[in-house]
Amino acid sequence: MNLFSSEVNNDLDGFNKTTSLLAASAKKDGEIVPEEVLVFVYDQILECLSQKAFLDADLNIARISKLINVPSYKISLAVNRIGNQNIKELINRYRSEHAKVVLEDPNFWYYTIDAVGMETGFNNRVSFINSFKKVAGITPHAFRVAIQESQKIAS
Repeated sequence: MNLFSSEVNNDLDGFNKTTSLLAASAKKDGEIVPEEVLVFVYDQILECLSQKAFLDADLNIARISKLINVPSYKISLAVNRIGNQNIKELINRYRSEHAKVVLEDPNFWYYTIDAVGMETGFNNRVSFINSFKKVAGITPHAFRVAIQESQKIAS
């Protein structure tokens, strides 16, 4: 359990109500999912992630499916077609953006890079560093050092 996880469950309760209509239809062979449905599903995924569901280290497509009450195949289609990425990349982007906020906060400067990764939902150091570098262009350590240096200059 991380410092932010208590916020996650309370903020996600409304998703089951708002997306039950989408869950009512079962996947059928050859089904064509309209673009507007994919956009709606993608928006629901982004809303779910903005409520910090990404802090759950076990978050995956099945868990998101339960949280927003939308079949996994529609989630996958929406993320692939609308977001031009896969669900893991999307989740890790949110985690990495949140890690940037944590790394910028002087209250968390005593955290190790591994601890920041774990607190932001990553399961291991390698996936944290790789994902962070993909988003920020530098490693978490280099990011933290740059922030600390810029704050020293500003003071």
